[in-house]
Amino acid sequence: MQQVLTDCVQDLFAVQAKRTPDAIAVVADEQTLTYRELDAQAEQLAGRLTELGICADRLVGVRLERSPELIISLLAVLKAGGAYLPLDPTYPAERLAFMQADAKVSVLLTPTAPDQGSVAVERCAHNPG
Repeated sequence: MQQVLTDCVQDLFAVQAKRTPDAIAVVADEQTLTYRELDAQAEQLAGRLTELGICADRLVGVRLERSPELIISLLAVLKAGGAYLPLDPTYPAERLAFMQADAKVSVLLTPTAPDQGSVAVERCAHNPG
């Protein structure tokens, strides 16, 4: 009989981060993040999301390319207790705006300047948290 996992992704990640904090968790091009670094960055962003009211009934739009920042963002949303709506940055602006409004996204995560290596967090005007 197959065992059914009941733990959430963020809980399973926390267990792994404690077990192997210095192991490589993310590799992208020449950039790497250990579990400790990934956890710290996700916790910091999760705190910001919580301050903005993200919880079980709030949706966060994530409009990022595949990158370490995407992984950090998805984990942060889960740690904050929210859910995320993946938004493909290659879609036309009108389509993205419609998707965000239709889903009632509370907060949007987007890329910052390339040299900053983080994400911009903005509250959506059409659906204040």
